[in-house]
Amino acid sequence: MEITKKYYFKKPSSCSEFEINKFHELVLKGKKVEKKDLKKRILNCEFLAFCTVNDIIIAVSAIKRPEQSYVKKIISKANLKRDCNEMKFEIGYSFTEENFREKGINRDLKLLLLNEFKNISEILFSTTAIPSSKKFLIENGFVNVGIPYDGKNDRNIKYYEKLINE
Repeated sequence: MEITKKYYFKKPSSCSEFEINKFHELVLKGKKVEKKDLKKRILNCEFLAFCTVNDIIIAVSAIKRPEQSYVKKIISKANLKRDCNEMKFEIGYSFTEENFREKGINRDLKLLLLNEFKNISEILFSTTAIPSSKKFLIENGFVNVGIPYDGKNDRNIKYYEKLINE
């Protein structure tokens, strides 16, 4: 059987109810996010990216527009010298089904999002404790700033940022 893989992204307002629900399901499956109001936060994203294999969504990622309360927590925990108004966009909600991991799928989704976002003059940030995510961020021009901190679901979380359109 031939495998057909497809990558695409959309504004949340252009997504079908099925795509939003599947994105929500996969992000929860990753066990790295606060469940409360997750669907609302997904709908507030700038872009949602998907990878399908034979028309089944197997991986997701996003450019998020995080709430100020969340950004203030990151500034405090990572000991950043930033105003929360400078931090409008975050790359995250990345998840790939276990059977498809270590094939570069989420890297490709994030590259798709970064390419779409390249003409915006803003800080794009990410927080992660996952070694492969840290490697991706560094390889794509993100810089680790601040101090590592522990969260609810991970230890040694690091903050990375990149000024887009430098």
